Amino acid sequence: MRRGPVGGRPRPAPAPARPDCCEVVASRVDWYGGRHGGPFGCPDALIRFGAGFQECGLIVRDGGASGVAVGFCLWCGQGFPESRRGRRLGELERRGIDPGEEEVPAGFQDGGWLASLRYVRLDDSR
Repeated sequence: MRRGPVGGRPRPAPAPARPDCCEVVASRVDWYGGRHGGPFGCPDALIRFGAGFQECGLIVRDGGASGVAVGFCLWCGQGFPESRRGRRLGELERRGIDPGEEEVPAGFQDGGWLASLRYVRLDDSR
């Protein structure tokens, strides 16, 4: 929990930015029927939002949990926010965590790691 500006009351970290560019994406991202145990087993699931990387991908039907990242909406054409894959891996490396060899902390799996970063203004000409 982070502290709010007034009275120091705790406030939750911001939720990961899920794509909602059009009605189709808003209703189909991470949707799956309850009978299949998850989106990768559901034949009706189409698109998945990976909170850890902040990216959308099409589900690949290979029997596992594979997907192909997409940078724009296939229905309305609007661009999705830039993936945070490289930044996330860099932050894990900075903390000495090798995701290929070690378990990745929960905060890096759900997008919570973004709340802990400080964003620096790149253009300080003002």
